[in-house]
Amino acid sequence: GDVKPAPKNLSVKGKDCAVPEVFYVDPNSNAAVWVRENSADPRMPAIRDNIAKQPAGKWFGNWSGDIVTAVGNYVGAATAFNQTPILVAYNIPGRDCGQHSKGGANSVKKYEAWIGTFAATLGTRKAVLILEPDAIPHLNCLSSEAKVARLKMLRYAVSQFKQKAPNAFLYLDAGNSEWLSASVAADRLILSRS
Repeated sequence: GDVKPAPKNLSVKGKDCAVPEVFYVDPNSNAAVWVRENSADPRMPAIRDNIAKQPAGKWFGNWSGDIVTAVGNYVGAATAFNQTPILVAYNIPGRDCGQHSKGGANSVKKYEAWIGTFAATLGTRKAVLILEPDAIPHLNCLSSEAKVARLKMLRYAVSQFKQKAPNAFLYLDAGNSEWLSASVAADRLILSRS
């Protein structure tokens, strides 16, 4: 319908979780750049209004260059607008099981350094962080040893954001009901944060 519910503060296990009020809309996103460069295109108004003017997560990985600069600039721009940025950390080794988004850090040690620096760069600034989309559901394609290593890396990443970026809202992706059953997803989420 026409009624949109207003965000409310939540409480999880007795801890208050304030919902960020305004998410950052990146004026330099691919969609925003396209809109600026294609003002005469008849699709421009729809792309501008439905994509370029909407908040979206900015993905960071091995393509981002120096992570301090990349994350610092993005979060700094959001802070300048008094908005909350959404960031996606996507650099875990063996990412996407070698499929379309294959890649990631070359080793556990490099990943731990990268994710620790990412968290430290966020620092005390408010942000929403989506941690390693599809890393939990893709445990299926890994050997037993690689599964243990991946869960250890996810636990390490969670601990880094908890320690170094205490004002970040952390989201662990567990896929969807077509990918994993709710019970399997829940078990893997628990293993990722223990």
